[in-house]
Amino acid sequence: MKSNIETNIRKMHSRSGKIADYPWVLSLLIIVFSAVFSTTAISKDIMTLEEAVKITLANNYSVIMSKKSAEIADNNRGAGNAGMLPKLDITAGYQYNNKDIDLELAGGNRIKQDGNTDRAYNYAAQLSWTLFDGMAMFITYDKNEALKEKSDIELQVAMENSLRNLYSAYFESARLRQEINVLKSSLQISRNRLQKTLDKAEFGNAPKIETLQARVDLNADSSQYLQTELAYKNSIRNLNFIMGRDVLLEFEPDTSVTFITLFTLKEMKILAMQANTSINSAIKTKEISAFDRQLILSAIYPRINANASWSFNKSEADAGYMLSNQSSGLGVGLNLSWNIFDGLKTNTAAENARLMEEINETTYQQLISQVDMSMTNAYDTWKRRMKIYQLEEDNLESAELNFQRSEELYKLGRLTSIELREAQLNLVRSKNRILNARYQAKISETELLLLSGQMMKLGL
Repeated sequence: MKSNIETNIRKMHSRSGKIADYPWVLSLLIIVFSAVFSTTAISKDIMTLEEAVKITLANNYSVIMSKKSAEIADNNRGAGNAGMLPKLDITAGYQYNNKDIDLELAGGNRIKQDGNTDRAYNYAAQLSWTLFDGMAMFITYDKNEALKEKSDIELQVAMENSLRNLYSAYFESARLRQEINVLKSSLQISRNRLQKTLDKAEFGNAPKIETLQARVDLNADSSQYLQTELAYKNSIRNLNFIMGRDVLLEFEPDTSVTFITLFTLKEMKILAMQANTSINSAIKTKEISAFDRQLILSAIYPRINANASWSFNKSEADAGYMLSNQSSGLGVGLNLSWNIFDGLKTNTAAENARLMEEINETTYQQLISQVDMSMTNAYDTWKRRMKIYQLEEDNLESAELNFQRSEELYKLGRLTSIELREAQLNLVRSKNRILNARYQAKISETELLLLSGQMMKLGL
């Protein structure tokens, strides 16, 4: 196939007899023709944004790690982990001894035996239960619940951050894919222009400088096409990485863009104050710091523990004071402990915890202000980018009409090759500007949805 392409290019240049003067032009054109053919001949699967979102939420590395952290926080919940349930221990033991004894008793009797053995058995069950610890167990239970809720919010934060990266990369890939199509069309225009100058040169109607300029412009367009194609392939690999897939998997992003109707700025700020994940995480941080201070203060109260046990003990010996001893029975008890003075350590820790609560409150207020500012900036950016997109649509229509008119005049010989080239570049620039405007507006829209906490709800 490459030989066919080369043959066609040689035929295109054969009339001028100048192909030998520019062998590097031929090589570059062969590469371009091959790239264009491979791009159009191979049909890759189209992956929609919704499909990319599902894959990212399932496979993204940061999301997976956050899910595991949420599972750990969920495991830490429960009455048992807070110390509210009793503790039951079972023990058992056996002891064997073989020794020589030589005993002389006070009454004059003497016990002497070599190889005397004695054995001891014991087993017991002990139940202990903290009845009161200054409410620390209940505070710990509530704290663990808050930690679980915060972990769930942090999972949402990880998901949103991953989606923010995904949207930016996905729309960039879609833009590059469409830019390749724009450059492909521009390449065809440049090839047609070069062919026309070669045809005119054959009959002596075109100066050599015009043919050279047409070749230079075609080479420039070819170089830009190859660079854009490389950027597109790299963007696909980056997308695969974000989605947690093999970076060599091939697909094409969906280039269609649909805008949704957003609320007013005031309404979106209200939504943000209720659903923004960063704000909700800061709220949970405040709750947890309050629990930490309560846990420290619980140490000033007494502790009451109850315990109950049942035990069995038995020992046997061949000789000695006691040949057999056995005991078993039930025991119950109640213990009270109260630290009266600990060198003011509890007071210091409680004061530090109070200061941490104030820090977290200040952080929360700062975050509220930051989200409010970010929402204002993002909303203004979105409105302006939508307006720019609408303006670029009007500009594109004008650029297309201008190029069509220029091309007609060029064919009639009433427009120079350089003037046609300028109209061509204006058309390419206009198409690229509208691509940038369209996807930048969409990125601004998704950023607003993320800031207002609506992205996960909409399932985008």
